[in-house]
Formats: sequence, structure tokens, C-alpha cells
Amino acid sequence: MVNRTCARGDRIIVSAFAVGRTQQLVLPLHQLANAGQIPSIPIFVDSPLTVNVTEVFRKRSECFNAETLQYLVDGQDPFGFSRLQYIREAIESKKLNDLHGPFIAISAAGIRRAINGARRHFEPGRVAHARRSGELMEWLKALAAHLKKVFPVHRRAGASAVLAGAIRSQYHN
Repeated sequence: MVNRTCARGDRIIVSAFAVGRTQQLVLPLHQLANAGQIPSIPIFVDSPLTVNVTEVFRKRSECFNAETLQYLVDGQDPFGFSRLQYIREAIESKKLNDLHGPFIAISAAGIRRAINGARRHFEPGRVAHARRSGELMEWLKALAAHLKKVFPVHRRAGASAVLAGAIRSQYHN
């Protein structure tokens, strides 16, 4: 999909949640770029929250799988490479609107646009919610022993309460 879209000169906007999903997308893009399997185009992570979350991920290498750990062993950043730029400031984000030529932007804001019906390129299965019995609870398992408090946040209060209950039940807090 990246090669076809870039050949047309189009942009790729990927909607991804800040916690986990973006990091899961950055690593294969890193691998594809290193292998020369995608064009040499700029790749942006356009979300201040995602920048912060990625910094936390970098500090928690004990949670990495073997493939991700190998990047550290090789002296590389699994969540950073030469074509990847993390955008924290709104003014930098707005500059993407004026950028010409193909590029990839991974953006949590894209999810809001997708919900509101905007047309975007999506790869099935790449946008997903972390369900209480799924990825989020699995991700939390590796960190639970080191956490004092967890604050579930969701736009629907009921969903936050359900997740909080699942966390309390699983970790007896």
C-alpha cells in the first residue's frame, strides 16, 4: 500500500492510538525503510501525547519483545530512524498541510476525523481499540508491579469504570 500510494504522489494518513498502536506501526516502518522496501519518504508521528508515550516506551525496555530488544542490542532506537520525525508542537503539525509530495503521517487526530466520516487510506485491522480483556490488559501486566495508580481514561465514563474494575479485579488494587 505504501509503494502504490507513493507512486501516485499521495499522502498516507494512519489513525493510531497513542498507547501501543503507534509504536507497533513505527517498528515495521523502520524495518521496511532499512530494507529499502518502501520509498525514501518522510514519516511523521503527529501527536504530542504519542511523543510522550513513546518516551515512556523507550524507558521500559524490559517490556520489549525479542525483536524490539534486538534494536537496542544493535545500538538503534526501535522507535526512531532517520526518516521519522515526532511532532509535538501545533505549528509543526499545521506545516504538514503545506508539505508537497508523498509522506506518511501517523496521527491520533486522524481517528477523530475518521469517526466524523473523513476519507482516508486505512489498512483493515490496523485501527483497533484496546479491550479490557485484550491488548491493554496484556500491556499493563508487564508494568503492574511497578505502578501505584492507574487512571483509565475514555470519552465515555462507563467504559473507564469498566476498565478500572477489570484492573482492580486482575491486580487486586
